[in-house]
Amino acid sequence: MNSSRKSLQVLMTPLLWVLSCSIILRMNRQVKEWGSWNRLKSFLQQREIKDGIDRLNRDLNAAMRKYSVRREPTNCMMETNID
Repeated sequence: MNSSRKSLQVLMTPLLWVLSCSIILRMNRQVKEWGSWNRLKSFLQQREIKDGIDRLNRDLNAAMRKYSVRREPTNCMMETNID
């Protein structure tokens, strides 16, 4: 690997961290807002919530693609405790 490419990779690591934190903080802020809504507002705003989740997912996937980060496929049912 040439030195300029190695230098670029070293510089990209903090940038990736900042972008990841930015996306995660935005996700956290948005989920907290949705969680603060009462049931009626949540029901009436289902479309907004769905669109917001889709947008956050696209942003996260775009950042991961840009920096060649792979997300392991998960089975949502395995992660959810359904009783």
